[in-house]
Amino acid sequence: MFESYKRATNAIVSLVNRTGASGNRAVVTLASKDVQEKFLNAARRCATYGLALGAYSELSLRLNKTHFLTLKQGTPLAEARSDDLVILNVTPTGEDMPQFSPSNVVLHQLVYAATAQNAVLFCHPRYASLVLSSGSMPDFACLPGLEALTGTVTLCALSNLEASLGDTQQLYLRDLGLLSLGSTPYQALERATYLEWICWQNLHARGMTFEPT
Repeated sequence: MFESYKRATNAIVSLVNRTGASGNRAVVTLASKDVQEKFLNAARRCATYGLALGAYSELSLRLNKTHFLTLKQGTPLAEARSDDLVILNVTPTGEDMPQFSPSNVVLHQLVYAATAQNAVLFCHPRYASLVLSSGSMPDFACLPGLEALTGTVTLCALSNLEASLGDTQQLYLRDLGLLSLGSTPYQALERATYLEWICWQNLHARGMTFEPT
């Protein structure tokens, strides 16, 4: 029985590698219709919440130890469709097709290789970026209950990303954007949304008048 399971698993991995990132058969094999639809809904919701910056923002979901689901390079989250779905390797291989990989694919690969997180949202929240890019951390004094929902937030340089992952749930990469991590795409989105909201509160308390997104 174990040998049969191993042969089936190896066949799936071979299929993914043979078809490359653009192979619809690979997507169907590793991601059910339900998984695909929930992923696409989460991607569109990121854009609806004002966290996405066109095609510069990215979302991914770990499918197993070796592969993750994401969107083709240049796909705006707001316009994500099933034809835009691709599967990539956690560990970079020669089979990956760079023309289909998101621009910041290495960020997703680093997270999945170094943590147990199952979803990565690379986004550009307006108010969180204003606070974090100044070197400040969000102040939860007005709503302390939000801190647990937001998770640990870390400021780091891209060169220190791997060492900074640890137990953090969100990482702000200066001049790049925010990495929000979670067990699901929705949890990653929720954490980024709460961070954006508390940062809007902080800016408002400083006398800056912005409308929350």
